Parts: sequence; structure tokens; C-alpha cells
Amino acid sequence: MEKLPSTSTILRVSNFTQVGPADLAMCWTHESPEESLAKELSHAALHNFPLVNVKINGVLLTHEFLLRALLNFSVLMVIQVIWPVASWAIEQTMKLFTPEVSVVLTMCYS
Repeated sequence: MEKLPSTSTILRVSNFTQVGPADLAMCWTHESPEESLAKELSHAALHNFPLVNVKINGVLLTHEFLLRALLNFSVLMVIQVIWPVASWAIEQTMKLFTPEVSVVLTMCYS
């Protein structure tokens, strides 16, 4: 089996074990080629499981991060829209509950 060169990018197809033409030719030289081929394919699949799990975990974490970022952005946009309305409503409510300052009338006798 040949091993492909590795890279640090998670989503790039790399670090996978595959059965190549040389492996297929070697399988047909055994006395039971079907069994040998099945062993080679099974070995390649078992070797690739952890690598696929790492890639899937990376994709899932990226998806979760993007959903969280979208939710935070949406909440901040809603707050930005609601803030002036809430400020105006609080100001109007405060005007209702503050007592009016009455002016004392003084009479002037002339």
C-alpha cells in the first residue's frame, strides 16, 4: 500500500492509505487473490478511519462555530435595532412618573 503525502489542511484529501496498481498486481500473485485483495482493502479502510474522523470533527467544529457566530451577529443586530426604541420608551415612561414642578403664583399688590 502506498501512503499519500501529508499536509496540514484538514479539508484537503491527504494522509489517506489507498490500494494502488502495484498492490493489486501483488494481490494477484498470491494463491488466493480475492482473499489477499480483501485483506489489502480492509487494511486500507481500517487505517483511514481515524483520519476520516479527524476531518469530520474539524468540519463539525467549524459548523458549530459558524452557527454560534451567526447567532451572536443576529442578537447584536436585534439589540442595535431595539436600543433606540427602548431608550425612547424608557424616557417617555420616566416623564410620566416624574412629578411636574408647579410654579408658585405670587400676587403682586400694587
